[in-house]
Amino acid sequence: MAAAPPPADAWPFLIARGRTVGQRVILAPEFLVSTGRHVDLQPTVARPDGSPESASADGLSRSRFEDSGTEYTLFFRRTIATADLIGRQGGDLRDESSRRVEVTEGVMIAGSPEGVDRRLLDDALKITKKTFRAFWLADDRNARPVLAPRLAQGEPAPVDLSDFVRRDRTERHFAPPPRPPAEGVAAPRGRRAGPGGLGDLRSPAPSPSRSPWQLAAVVVLIVLIAVLVLALASG
Repeated sequence: MAAAPPPADAWPFLIARGRTVGQRVILAPEFLVSTGRHVDLQPTVARPDGSPESASADGLSRSRFEDSGTEYTLFFRRTIATADLIGRQGGDLRDESSRRVEVTEGVMIAGSPEGVDRRLLDDALKITKKTFRAFWLADDRNARPVLAPRLAQGEPAPVDLSDFVRRDRTERHFAPPPRPPAEGVAAPRGRRAGPGGLGDLRSPAPSPSRSPWQLAAVVVLIVLIAVLVLALASG
């Protein structure tokens, strides 16, 4: 299939799921996200009745999409996500149910072109790869769709991924251990510094109480010692 001239309006798009996040549209043009119509991209590229979809000579599938009276053509591919997509080594990525993760990525072009310029597609796939990595590492079901930049050949297309914040799951449930007291600073009352500087939360042991008879015996002993000292000094 012959490649078409660079189109005036083209945007990358991406559909996938995360480790715990369900299948969704991750990257789409702003005019679709602002009206909520980005969700319609998913059924547009879905396989009818689960049957394989015919691909073009360059390995891309094609679908039509209409919004506000304007027709768009979607050129896309489906792949299985692997660890190298997120900058790691390993095999296929899997979700929490051990299912392999399918990624649908491509370019959305205004009009009805018969083909897509390969350089334009490559630019789109660079953005979808970067977006998927941030999406997978964040694994945030509350993150909003990323606004796809308009593609222009020869010019870098910026994409804002600030909504995807990588989180360490262990930090959500466990507080960090207490810091040891600084050198020369006494441990707080009721906490004795132990090995590694961790505080001992046990209360200090109470002082033993003395009976009146014990106190009287101590006084008598002190008096006897004093008398003995005076006797020795006078003799």
